[in-house]
Amino acid sequence: MSATIQPAPAISLAAILMAIPEKSVLVRRDTVETFCGLDGTKISHMIDEGRFRWVWDFNMGEGCQRELRFLALEIFRPEITKPFTLENAIKVVLGETRQNFGGGEIVRRLRISRPSLNHLYHKGNLPGVISGGTITVARPALETFLRTRWIGGRA
Repeated sequence: MSATIQPAPAISLAAILMAIPEKSVLVRRDTVETFCGLDGTKISHMIDEGRFRWVWDFNMGEGCQRELRFLALEIFRPEITKPFTLENAIKVVLGETRQNFGGGEIVRRLRISRPSLNHLYHKGNLPGVISGGTITVARPALETFLRTRWIGGRA
């Protein structure tokens, strides 16, 4: 008697957004290396070949070192992200409703350091306002930043 394997039910974007903690949405290259058992060179080739679609490069513009962030869902549950558009992926990264993001939240969501956030702000790559020593960035600016830093669709 053989068991029949049933396909996983479709998961709505709303359910995904509610289930993922903001600190877990994007992961760094080392997480991908560990989980997939691949080295950095192989991962770079896979990005260039289009095998990873939901990847952003947050490089500060100095040198050629990539600062990659991967949509965790694509690494751990790739079947969920197959039908995604860039807009879907951005909604997963930013959530659906928030319109303004403080510096701490940006650091957590994008998995970047505070000095990197300050650098992006001061270089004009991530426009926002500073009030009381805290950077606040409006959603449209973060969406634009994510669209321009997305490299997964350029293979």
